[in-house]
Amino acid sequence: ALITSTAILVAGGLGMGLAHTIRSRELDAVPRLIGASLAHLPAVWLLLGIGVFLVGVLPRMTALVWIVFTGCAVATILGPTLRLPDVATNLSPFEHTPRLPGPLDSGTVGAAALLTALALVLIVAGFLGFRQRDIG
Repeated sequence: ALITSTAILVAGGLGMGLAHTIRSRELDAVPRLIGASLAHLPAVWLLLGIGVFLVGVLPRMTALVWIVFTGCAVATILGPTLRLPDVATNLSPFEHTPRLPGPLDSGTVGAAALLTALALVLIVAGFLGFRQRDIG
């Protein structure tokens, strides 16, 4: 899932970059937009980590990952339209990833590192929990 999610983001960035290059003739658009797509990887991995954690540690509550995913989608995509308060939109990990292409600031880089670390902790905890379950 880690590899596939990365590949999907690369493919999305590649597609956007190629389309932009064809339209604008900017030859550097492909790597810039692949990088911009990959900026969301820590948030994607965090959602993956929540899913792995729920499957491994709290298997009866696995469906909660869909509630988390839906909440993130609503907060990120519809939040500005619905004029959700900042406290609601800030619950989505996608609100804490860098807005690329554009300048990076230390706050978004630190947030991305924190999201990645949290995702790693959840994935490891989920795998450890799954190994200790009695499924036989």
